[in-house]
Amino acid sequence: MPELPEVEVVKKSLESKIKNLVIKNVKINDGNLRYKLKPKELPKIYGLKIIKIERRSKFLLFYLNKSFVILIHLGMTGKFFFIDNKRKKYKTSFYYFLDEKKDMKHDRVIFYLQGEQKLIYNDVRKFGFFKFLNIKNYKNNFHLKNLGPEPLSAKFGYKYFKKYIQNKNKSTKNILMDQKFVSGLGNIYVNEILYFSKIKPTRKVGMLTNKEIHKIIFYTKKILNRAI
Repeated sequence: MPELPEVEVVKKSLESKIKNLVIKNVKINDGNLRYKLKPKELPKIYGLKIIKIERRSKFLLFYLNKSFVILIHLGMTGKFFFIDNKRKKYKTSFYYFLDEKKDMKHDRVIFYLQGEQKLIYNDVRKFGFFKFLNIKNYKNNFHLKNLGPEPLSAKFGYKYFKKYIQNKNKSTKNILMDQKFVSGLGNIYVNEILYFSKIKPTRKVGMLTNKEIHKIIFYTKKILNRAI
C-alpha cells in the first residue's frame, strides 16, 4: 500500500499536471471499487475546476470550485496516469512502470479534462475509492475526522508524543501505525524509523526513555523527507 511519501509524490505530480483544469466528463469502466462508484454522483462535478490538490495522511484531496472535494484513497494498487493533448502518457509516481497492454484492462475511471487531456485511475485489486464531499463538512468524514497530526508537522513533537503515550500499553510499532496518533505511516516506514532509532518494534511505549522518543521523532521526519 502506498504510504505517506508515495502519496505525497503523487500529489506533487498531479499538481503539475491537472491543477486548474476543468473536469468535462467522467467515464466509469468498473465502479466496483472499495465503495461502489455510482454514475449518478458524477454530473455534479462536470464543468468544475480542480483548484487545489492536497494530501492528508494517505489520502488525496481534489478541491473543486463550487464547494466540492473529491476524497481519494489509492488502496493497495491504485495509481493515476495522465494523458496530455498530444496523447503522451505519463505516470504520476515512481513505484510502478507503464505497460500499455496490462494497464488498459485495469483502467477503472477516466476523467476527461479540458484541452482533450485525461486523468486515468488504474487499480488492479480495486481497494481504492472516491468520495464526493461538500467542502462545508468534508472534515467530518469518518476517514478524516479522527486522524492524528501529520508526522512532518510541528505538532508531531516531543510534548505531544509524551502526553499521548501516557498510560498506553501498546508496542512502539503499533502506536506508530495508529493513524489516530500520527497519520500516514505504515509498515514500511515504521520499520525504517525503528531500525534507525535502534528500538525493538515490540518495545512497550511506556518503557521508552525521553531520548528514545526524541530519536523516533527525529528519524520519522528525516526518513520521510528523504523518501519524498
